[in-house]
Amino acid sequence: SDVTYGKTVYPEFTYHSLWGRVGVEHDFTERLQGAVFAKGDRVSEVSPEPKLARAVPPSAVSPATFASLEASLTWRTTDDFLAPTQGFLLNVAAEPVTDLTSDVRFTKASVDGRAYFDLTHDTVLALKLKVGAILTDAKTSKIHVTKRFYAGGQGSVRGYGWNILGPLSAKGALLGGDGLLEASAELRFPLKGDLKGLVFVDAGNAFREPWKYPTEHIYYGAGFGLRYKTPVGPVGVDIAFRLKDYPLETSPYQFYFFIGYAF
Repeated sequence: SDVTYGKTVYPEFTYHSLWGRVGVEHDFTERLQGAVFAKGDRVSEVSPEPKLARAVPPSAVSPATFASLEASLTWRTTDDFLAPTQGFLLNVAAEPVTDLTSDVRFTKASVDGRAYFDLTHDTVLALKLKVGAILTDAKTSKIHVTKRFYAGGQGSVRGYGWNILGPLSAKGALLGGDGLLEASAELRFPLKGDLKGLVFVDAGNAFREPWKYPTEHIYYGAGFGLRYKTPVGPVGVDIAFRLKDYPLETSPYQFYFFIGYAF
């Protein structure tokens, strides 16, 4: 069980949240783990930018209370947690959510797959594909903005700022989406001693509808990085460059600091 209070700053809104959960985690086998948690979440002091407030109904940016059930299964054959060199990881998660304030119900689901291939001379090819969907009979506009999908940043499309990618309104407000697609490829190779280099390319976005990914709305980033092996795991930095213009992103590059790797 755990209880968390935090303030989260998104590109177009800020909110405070207090949530707690209680549940169980279980190792079915050495490779298969599962978890189920009952969760309560209170979102307060939501402060949207004026452009966003005009683009969504008040219920989507008002203080709200949520009750949900988090369930996940993870199958892992990787040889290391922070710096895998071979094996696979597949995580399937689903969270049925009830917005107790507006009585809107939806299920937020995701599938995250990763593969690691040990090539030659301590060189590793890492691949990632993640898809997400909000499943509901309600209109997208009824889903609270804090529960929608966004993309960009560390562990996502690294050429863009954190959670800055997603569907935009006619006047350019970031709305968040009901669908998510992220894909990455990374080549990790030795440089000297405990120092490693890497090059990568990322692609993805959040979309208005699940399972529909118009190619013109997919954004790309690429870059390189360094990792140094330490007793707590590899630490280092990535620098990523956006390869496609996006209205809300003004910087041509992003810096990220890591313990481990992006995935």
